[in-house]
Amino acid sequence: MPLNLELPERVDHADSAAVLADLAGQLSSFGKTEGATLDLSGLRTFDSSALSVLLGLTRVAHNQSLVLTWSGWPPKLLDLVEAYGLRPALLAHTD
Repeated sequence: MPLNLELPERVDHADSAAVLADLAGQLSSFGKTEGATLDLSGLRTFDSSALSVLLGLTRVAHNQSLVLTWSGWPPKLLDLVEAYGLRPALLAHTD
């Protein structure tokens, strides 16, 4: 059964480490699964630290041989992905 995760409403420099630790822990504790989907649609307030959270989750999923799929990209977050040249790393598995 796939794992469904949600990004919180706020991810910025002040809370990005805690958000990454929480979501990475959920991924790690779930064990083997068909994959995981991270819903980004609830994200309202963020800075470029949100990208580090997404990259960190990508690494965790890769290390566990999980496919991590993204859904609900906020347009401004997509703009940051493009500005930082992270399209290949983050948009490969987007619903």
